[in-house]
Amino acid sequence: MIKKSILVIFLILVTVAQANGGVIAVDRRGSSGHATIQAAINAAMPGDTVVIADGLYKENLILKSGIALRGRGSGLSRIEGDGDRPVIYGQGLEDVTLSGLSISSGRNKNIPLILLTASKISISNTLLYGSPLSAIEAKNGSEVNIKYSLIKGNRGSGLLSSGSKISIEKSFISGNGFFGIEIKEKGEASIKDSYINENQTGGVLVREGGKVSLQNNLIIGNIFNGIWIKDAICQASNNTIAGNTKAGIFLEPTAKGEISNNILYRNNTGIKGNGDQNKMGISTTNNLFWGNLENYSGLSKGAGDLVANPLFDTNYNLDDKSPALRGEKRIGALPASLLFTKLEEEPAQTVIQNDEGLYQTHYEAGMTYKNKGEYDQAIVEFNRSAELKSDYSLPYYQLGKIFERMRKLELAKDAYAKAVSLEPDNPDFHLALGETYWSLKEYSLAQEEIKKAMAINSKSEKGKKMLEKIETELEKNSDNQEEK
Repeated sequence: MIKKSILVIFLILVTVAQANGGVIAVDRRGSSGHATIQAAINAAMPGDTVVIADGLYKENLILKSGIALRGRGSGLSRIEGDGDRPVIYGQGLEDVTLSGLSISSGRNKNIPLILLTASKISISNTLLYGSPLSAIEAKNGSEVNIKYSLIKGNRGSGLLSSGSKISIEKSFISGNGFFGIEIKEKGEASIKDSYINENQTGGVLVREGGKVSLQNNLIIGNIFNGIWIKDAICQASNNTIAGNTKAGIFLEPTAKGEISNNILYRNNTGIKGNGDQNKMGISTTNNLFWGNLENYSGLSKGAGDLVANPLFDTNYNLDDKSPALRGEKRIGALPASLLFTKLEEEPAQTVIQNDEGLYQTHYEAGMTYKNKGEYDQAIVEFNRSAELKSDYSLPYYQLGKIFERMRKLELAKDAYAKAVSLEPDNPDFHLALGETYWSLKEYSLAQEEIKKAMAINSKSEKGKKMLEKIETELEKNSDNQEEK
């Protein structure tokens, strides 16, 4: 039944693609015409769509103009580089789109996942993770539009733009080893309705004559500065900038632009200037400050600036009585729940609907963190996946495995029990729950779950051995009771 459903969805993707041009279908067995994505790209003509079935494709791709690559969702259609080249490379491209994909690095060394030179490309509903360098590097006048995507866990910057134009909307840029976003060499960026958090040397860096527009973003918990402007122009409005370890916004002497209607909350410094404010060409107006160790450093208070508690909850939602809400006007980003609702519910501009991809995106990110032993981050991602799709059993199963490794057996038991309730015909779930009951010395319950697993899969050697252990322990306990 599942295989039939997947086939139906794949055929729907093919049909929709055909309505807009030719279609080149890819599946790992080659039954639809091509077994590799690169072979399908080579066969495609401008206007064609390469539709990628479920599976892991270990390839390094060279794109060409006028084509679209469409997967079934970021947790389903996965591309992993298998050499010392970028996973995806494009030079001089026009009118290329990528959507519904997961792109990661295998053995690649010190190169980005996607390297673009003088190319125009749109990316949506895609997970980019695990690069030893940046996820995306765009240079020499490239134009990159990113929507509904997750760029996470790369060792370099999430996105590096050199002399290129970048647009990021409704996306997550999180947990990268360098900056979340780095713009240089007169590059330009428009970033809005996005979540930029926990990047290891800063959220956004703009330098060397770059320009950035930041609107309605959550820029939270980055190491060092949330926003760093150096010899560049910044227009930042209606952002919530919180919990960054140095400055919420750090302005070098050559910074220019306007900083208005932002909330600077619990940073080391709210806004820090490193030079003569009069020579900077920066205006700061109508910003709200609270909980920073110092609100201003090297700058004087801006016109209309306010020091007041914004009345956040733990997710940066504003209370109805917040001083950041001024009638129809607002300071700071949209409340977090509304921002995330937009990310979850608006369909991507592709044949892939966002609810098909986003819960899988978080599940895939959780698996990445789990495999790296970063359990706290993995727990966050699996919980987010489960919230987005309440009947999805796999996040609970993976949570159980993590809690088991952490020796939090009660939590493991609860997670496995939830997985079993959602998918009672999965023998692995019953087996895992039974083993947890065993570890908790709840032998009768362990026996019950293992028997359920064996009823579904009678050939399970692990189940047979486990059942023998439990029955031996129950007999031992019974003999001890009789002796007493």
